[in-house]
Amino acid sequence: SHSAAYGLVSYQTAYLKTHYPAEFMAAIMTCDLDNTDKLVRYVEECRRLKFTLLPPSINTSSLEFTVPKEKTICFGMAAIKGIGANSLAPLLQEREQRGPFQSLTELAKRVNLHKVGKKTLELLTDAGAMDSFGVARSALFSTLGEIVKYSEHHHEAKRRGQGLLFAEDADETSLSLADWEDRLNQYPFHGHSLAELLKEKKALGVFLSAHPLDRYPEDRERLSRHRLKQIPELMGEKKVPFLVFLQGISERYTKSGKKMAYLQLEDDTASFEAMMFQQDFPPKWPETDSLVVIYANIQKSFDGQSLSFRLDQIVPLETVRREVCKKVWFEIFILENQPPKPDVFVHLNQILTKYRGNTPFGLKLNFGNSVVRIKPESHLIDPSEACFMDLKNLLPKSSSMTWQ
Repeated sequence: SHSAAYGLVSYQTAYLKTHYPAEFMAAIMTCDLDNTDKLVRYVEECRRLKFTLLPPSINTSSLEFTVPKEKTICFGMAAIKGIGANSLAPLLQEREQRGPFQSLTELAKRVNLHKVGKKTLELLTDAGAMDSFGVARSALFSTLGEIVKYSEHHHEAKRRGQGLLFAEDADETSLSLADWEDRLNQYPFHGHSLAELLKEKKALGVFLSAHPLDRYPEDRERLSRHRLKQIPELMGEKKVPFLVFLQGISERYTKSGKKMAYLQLEDDTASFEAMMFQQDFPPKWPETDSLVVIYANIQKSFDGQSLSFRLDQIVPLETVRREVCKKVWFEIFILENQPPKPDVFVHLNQILTKYRGNTPFGLKLNFGNSVVRIKPESHLIDPSEACFMDLKNLLPKSSSMTWQ
C-alpha cells in the first residue's frame, strides 16, 4: 500500500507539472518557504523551464509565491530570511484596502512602520522589495531609521486626535518629511552594485534582480567564451576558461593525506561544484562572493557516467583584467536637451587621479553627428574593480565604458 500511494502521488504531481507548470512550481516553493536549499533548486528548475522569476515587491507580492501571468512566478515575501508573516500583516492589509504605495514617505503615512519594524524594512530593501519606489537601495537603507520615527509619531498623533503631522499644512515636521522625499529623489535607481546583490542573495538565497556577471559584459566577452550550462557539451576539453562567481571553498584530505578542495561556482546559467588538487592550489585563495576566472578540464568520471569538472587554475577577475587590458575607453553621450552637469567632469578627474596606474585611459565625447576623442595616452589608470565601479556609477544612463 505504501508504494501504491507514492505511485498515485507521483502520477498526480507529474500531471500537474505537465499541464500547470508555473502553478505547480509556485506551490512547491510555497511549501518550502523556510528551506533555502530547496528553494535554490526550485529556482534552477524554473530557469530551466524558462520561467520569469520576479523579485519580491511590497506593491505586488503576497506572502506566498504567486503566478501573476503565464510562465511568471513572483517571489513570496515570507521567503525572505528573517522576516515573519506577522510583521508584514499591516502592510499587506493597507495595500489591499487602498492600493499600492507610491513612495517610502507615503508608506510611512499609511502604515505605522514602527509595527513593521526597522529590521524588517531593511530586509525588504535588501531583497529588492522596495525597488518599485525608483530609489537606490543604499539611499533607502540610510533613511529607514528616520522614516520609522516619523511614521511612529504620525500614527501616535492620529490615535490621540492631535491632527496629521504629515499633512501638507501641518507644521515643520511635514517639511522635514518633504526634505527626506527630495533627498531620496536625488538618488534614482540605476541598477545594483555588487554589494547590494550580495545582500539580496543573503536575503533570498539566490540572485533574482540581476546577477553580478551582468555588470561585466566586456570581461565576459573577452575572458570567457562559454557558460557553465555548456559544460556537458565540452566533454574532453582542457583548460577551458570560465568567468564565474565563487560561492564557497571547502578543503578536504584525500586517502593519501594530500589536500584537495571543492569549489562552489555559478554564473547566470547554472551552478557547479568543481574540484581542485593541492598541486594546483593558488598561493592565496580568492575571496568568496567574488568574481574569478577559472581554467577547467572537463572529463568523464571514473564510473563513466557522470563528468569530472577539475580546475587547473583560479584567478581573481581583477588580476586577469590587469594582465590583458591594454586600453580603457569612457564614452559620454552629449544630448542636446540634456547636457551633462559640469561636476561630472570634476568627478571623472577625481576618479582618474585616485586610480592612477599603467593602463591608458581615453575619453570620447559623442555629440551624435561627431565624436571628440581625447587620446588614451593622456591618462593612465589601474583597471581595478573599484575603479571600474566608480566609472560605471558616474553616468549610468548617458555613458558607456569599454576596454581592449
